[in-house]
Amino acid sequence: MRSRVLICSCDVLRKRVGAPHIRIPARSGIRGDSGVVGVTLFRRRNQHAGALICVKSRYKSFSTLDGKETLWRELDISRWPQSARHCFISALNLVDGFKDKDQILTCYYHTYDASHQKVIYITEAITDTIMSAFLPLGEVNLSVLRKWITCLLTALVFLHEEAEQAPIIHGHIQCHNILFIRGDGLVRLGGYAWLCRQSDAFQYGFDTRARNDRDVGYFPSEALFDAEWTCAVDVYALGMMIVHFVTSQPPYSEEGNKKAILEAIRNNKSPQGLKRVHEIDDNLFDFVEKCLLPSVGPFGE
Repeated sequence: MRSRVLICSCDVLRKRVGAPHIRIPARSGIRGDSGVVGVTLFRRRNQHAGALICVKSRYKSFSTLDGKETLWRELDISRWPQSARHCFISALNLVDGFKDKDQILTCYYHTYDASHQKVIYITEAITDTIMSAFLPLGEVNLSVLRKWITCLLTALVFLHEEAEQAPIIHGHIQCHNILFIRGDGLVRLGGYAWLCRQSDAFQYGFDTRARNDRDVGYFPSEALFDAEWTCAVDVYALGMMIVHFVTSQPPYSEEGNKKAILEAIRNNKSPQGLKRVHEIDDNLFDFVEKCLLPSVGPFGE
């Protein structure tokens, strides 16, 4: 569905929110226990969360606590398998403890309406990804890319080693989940739909979800075919994210279709985009190669 912007009345918003604890004041906007007021401008579209499709609405909002702009997000996840719904709700519970981590998108509040299979969650107001911000400009300066990689490695160190319930696997590090902050040029790691504790990963059938993902080239062979879902999945994906960003093409796009991509990964064939990384910088190439090694540590040396 193509994105469209609508102006709604408070009554329409109240029906769309559908949560009894959320109150809409007389004036235009939304107010809830989270201390967030939202305006009536919203965007609705079909969105992919990996292989999962949901209807997503986004409302511009701001916090009454600190005045910061936020995004009020509503997801209809009724078409998701039960395991995927459970994973996402568990992920939102996990990220509640990440509020002081600058490298991970902050979630201020969330609630789940089980009767309507709808999730409402409020995050920082960051809508640009590194691809949407920089793809029209062509190549980005190597020093900027290194700065982003440092941010993402810091986020992975936290998830894999320092978080209270570590190790935690993000599971879906791809260009569309790397959010760009225009104010300081840094990035945040977004996208919660695949995030889980490593000890819980066996419950969620990630190998099947990965094989059905639209960018299946981001996943290592052992995750796709041996159901080995560990922190190494994130490190491998970080390497492939660099390949994707540098070439503006998803990893293994030269193979033409998903079946051919899976066969190339099974046969340990490198993506052609890796050659482009080598042309740009030897050190960057060496870093990406280390990310793609099956034996790499939880967050890379």
